[in-house]
Amino acid sequence: MSHDPIKDVEPITVIGYTPFMRVVNPNLPVKTLKELVDYAKARPGKVAYATPGHGISHHLGIQLFSNLAGIEILHVPYKGGAPAINDLLAGWVDVAMEVPSTVEPLVKAGKLRAIAVTTAQRVALSPDVPTVAEQGYPSIELVGYWGLMAPAGTLHDVVSKLAVETNKALAREDSKESLRSLVVVYEPAGSSPEKFRRFLEAQVPKYTKLITDAGVAPQ
Repeated sequence: MSHDPIKDVEPITVIGYTPFMRVVNPNLPVKTLKELVDYAKARPGKVAYATPGHGISHHLGIQLFSNLAGIEILHVPYKGGAPAINDLLAGWVDVAMEVPSTVEPLVKAGKLRAIAVTTAQRVALSPDVPTVAEQGYPSIELVGYWGLMAPAGTLHDVVSKLAVETNKALAREDSKESLRSLVVVYEPAGSSPEKFRRFLEAQVPKYTKLITDAGVAPQ
């Protein structure tokens, strides 16, 4: 990359976190991860999963899952989430992993079936959807996050002031409801700049291991 995701920014605060939801075309005869694994094992290389692109969280999460489950499934990368979900709806692919804001309305309408979420706990907006950990894969926890950052070198007093005022806004009930209504952010957060930096620094080894374990190579 042309920038360093740690050294080139001044973390301010976490805005919130987002889960990923694993969904299947409803014509696929699976309702749980175990059923998906059994179905895929009986058809090696023939179950196709769609992602918005190569090497992003959606790809890494499903690839790691397939490695741990010992299944061979076909990765079909798209140029964005919309065409991937469109083909899932049409039945050209079988499985996808997306943020709830994209797929939850389709799940409620019966056009897709949700079989798992990738967070440690169930998501309040979809309490009936079990986690990946509940279904036998506790090592897979995958969440996206939304954060506020400034360029590296921004004055410490400015960063601190922005963090204090943003966290005050995030603590308001109307802010929480507004963020939750977007579905993307399932838990409004808020943090100190120091805590956010530690979080970011922890992501590098975590995703390095994830990429290595998943066997994902640059393209």
